[in-house]
Amino acid sequence: MMTGKQILKACLVLAMVLAAISTYFAQGDKRGSTAASSNAAPRTELMREQMIDDQLKILLAPVGVNVVEIGPATQTANHQELEVRWKAPYKSTENNSTGTEQQGQPAQTLTVMGRSTGRGSLQRQRSLELSEEQVLVVAVGADSRMSWWTLIADPRLRRAETPGPNGELSGQTIILGETDFTVSYPTDLSITELRFYHPHWTGTRFTLESIGSTPVR
Repeated sequence: MMTGKQILKACLVLAMVLAAISTYFAQGDKRGSTAASSNAAPRTELMREQMIDDQLKILLAPVGVNVVEIGPATQTANHQELEVRWKAPYKSTENNSTGTEQQGQPAQTLTVMGRSTGRGSLQRQRSLELSEEQVLVVAVGADSRMSWWTLIADPRLRRAETPGPNGELSGQTIILGETDFTVSYPTDLSITELRFYHPHWTGTRFTLESIGSTPVR
C-alpha cells in the first residue's frame, strides 16, 4: 500500500505530465493558426490588388488607357522624379456670334521643368479612394499600357483664412492659375509618359478629366 507521501508525489508527477501535454497541443494549435494566417495573407493581398485593377479599368477605359494586371511591385535601388509646371489660366469671358456671353474653358498646359533620381523603391498605394481634390497620375508605355499609378493632392489648391465683416475668420480654397509640383514614378524603361487626370464626381460616380501628359525622357 502506498503511503500518503507517495500518493502526493504521484499526483504531482501526473499534474506535470498533463501540463506538458496541454502546452504541446496549445503550441500546435498556435503553429497551425499562424500557418493558416500566413497562407491567407497573400490571397487577401491578391484580391485587394484585383479589386483596384477592376476599378482602374472602369475609370481609364474611356480615356484610352489599357489596364492589365501589372503584378507585384519591382524593388529597385532608386526611382525617378519629374518636376512639372502646371498652368491652368481661365480665359476671359467673351461674346460669341449670337451676342450672348460665353465662359471660356481652361487652357491647361504641363511643362517638364526638370528630372532627377531619388533613392529607394516606390510602394504602390493600397487603396483607390478618389476625390476632386486629387490628381490621378498614370505611367504608360507602348499601346497606352499602364504600368504604374498614383494619387497626389491637387497642387493648385491652397487653403486660406480671411476675416469677414464682423472680424471672424472663415476658410476658403484658392485655386492657383500656375503652380510647380514634383511627381515620382518607378525606374522602368517601359514607361514613356505620365498622364494626369482630375477626378470629377457626377453625383453617382467618378469620371476623369484629362489635364495633359508629359514625356519622361
